[in-house]
Amino acid sequence: MSGKNKRIFSILFHVAVALCAVSGTALILMFGLRDGGPLSPRSVSVWVSVGAAIAVALFLPLNLIVHELGHTLFGLAAGLRPVSVQIGYFMIRREGLRVTLNSDIGGMSAMLARDPKNLRKKLIAAAIGGAAFNFLYAAVALPLWFCLPSPATLFFGLLAPVNLYEGLCALYPVQRQSGATDGALVSGLVKKQPFAEVMLSVIKAQSALMGGTFAKVKREWLFGVPVIREDDPLFSALTQLRWQYLFCKNDEKGAIAQLQRLDGIFEYTENADLACDLAYAYSVLIPDEEKAESYFQKAKGARGSLAYAIASAACGHSEISAACERAEKETWKGLRDAGYRMIERIPHII
Repeated sequence: MSGKNKRIFSILFHVAVALCAVSGTALILMFGLRDGGPLSPRSVSVWVSVGAAIAVALFLPLNLIVHELGHTLFGLAAGLRPVSVQIGYFMIRREGLRVTLNSDIGGMSAMLARDPKNLRKKLIAAAIGGAAFNFLYAAVALPLWFCLPSPATLFFGLLAPVNLYEGLCALYPVQRQSGATDGALVSGLVKKQPFAEVMLSVIKAQSALMGGTFAKVKREWLFGVPVIREDDPLFSALTQLRWQYLFCKNDEKGAIAQLQRLDGIFEYTENADLACDLAYAYSVLIPDEEKAESYFQKAKGARGSLAYAIASAACGHSEISAACERAEKETWKGLRDAGYRMIERIPHII
């Protein structure tokens, strides 16, 4: 099937599933609110329940919360360690709550491995957990509503179709600009496709940095991987690890080459953490004051992180001591070590 046909089929699939979800929601309403139905005569509490379900569906995506909770719990059960959870514009990570500007992502859970053994199987388990929880929600909420109709069960029942929609769409195998769907990820891990192999290597490297330095990162994890598209978020993550690895190995020339590669692909991601790296690079390694300040302004979404503290110090917006204090609080040993190296390289403190 050609790329164009795949896109058309994907659109038709999502439209069909969305129509089914809307129809299912309408049927639930008709069943409960029809004359002589289980909630007839209709009371204020019934309409409050309906209004609350509509508000939640529009402004507080319960289906995404259920989905990401499934990823997180399945990942924990498989032996993975949750790092961050994103719902719409909000991301919860070790630094706290962050508001992101990446509207292309509905929900995302990032996890690392406590032990890289059987990592492929662990990621597959975590990937299917999201859809599994969406289906579980519907499997509980719908029978509960039909067996024990009430305003409370109506609220949860009305949100069952959208959870089914979320689960089915997540399992549909397709590559999006923000990354692969759960179905595409599982398929890629099973078939050992290039993007999945890069993901495994990136997670191995990031996991090693939780308790160790870049000395524990194997070079083949970063440089012995298949070629993937430059607009894939995994490529940005890989390139970021590459420049940090080379920098910590005292290969500044190689690190600069990777940073210039990041500069070339930044438009694909607009990632605030990458903006921090580039602001530092153009302040310290490739002096260009105008570019450094431009990237620093794009790094605001990373406030509170070690990368932002270092970029701020490198660009002259804060004292070096503030970056050192933030480095002391960094829980990842690898990032703390790399951070100190970057701080030491800032010219005006040498």
